[in-house]
Amino acid sequence: MMMSLCALGLALGEKNTSYILRLKEVLIITFLGASGFFMGYLAGFPWLIIIMSMMLATFCAGIIGSLSGALSAAMTQALLMATIAIAMPKIAPFWQPALFFIAGGIFYALLLSLDALLFHKARFKKTIAKLLEAIAILADARSKNVPESEENTYRRLIHQQFAAAYNSLLINRYYKRVMYDRYLEWQTAILEDLETISNATLAAKIPEHLAQTAQALRELSKEIQSNKASIIGQKNTLSSDMFLTPVVSTFIETYNHQSPGGASNVIAERILCLSGQ
Repeated sequence: MMMSLCALGLALGEKNTSYILRLKEVLIITFLGASGFFMGYLAGFPWLIIIMSMMLATFCAGIIGSLSGALSAAMTQALLMATIAIAMPKIAPFWQPALFFIAGGIFYALLLSLDALLFHKARFKKTIAKLLEAIAILADARSKNVPESEENTYRRLIHQQFAAAYNSLLINRYYKRVMYDRYLEWQTAILEDLETISNATLAAKIPEHLAQTAQALRELSKEIQSNKASIIGQKNTLSSDMFLTPVVSTFIETYNHQSPGGASNVIAERILCLSGQ
């Protein structure tokens, strides 16, 4: 039961971040969370001592948890396990459930490592598909002249997704510690091209072109999510917009060749200059 409790808790707390960072969080949460079982040795003391000890433990957990998200989750797990141990003293000796809890965390870490080994590219493709869908929603909204407050909401969502994607990319670069990695360079180029498409969507003014682009981006998102075709955009019909057509074409070319595009930065500068006029 303790193994399942640990693995389930870690699975429910899974978020869209790099595998390396997630593995570090798993180890922190597992070992600190298991330490909470040793509070069960207070079960034989008077209730006043137990309550005061738990208050002190909660105060310390609050201070430690404020340092990072992983420590916050670990302290929550530790307090929860401490409550279980005190309420169920029959599970003593408490080092046994602590070991089972750690075993559950290690089992989850092994599964996560296997996922990283076999499906790490699929996760990035899912990120690309989500970004394309978010930009398509923005393009569709601009084609319908929605209120500025609604458009700003879509822009914030896109910004948050870009921030998470770039953060994951930076972490991967840090831990690989190599001067050049072809796959990481391709990921960087893809994100730059997607950012250029987002800027082009904001610069475009013609509703018909925005609507066509939204449909094209949704089709690209579906192709990437299906994970069946290695080449995308073969049946895609792009608009004739001076901003949107070249940047979407550049993204498709970069994705299909899995190498940095290079042209997107020049196009981005042109868009920003023209939109500022």
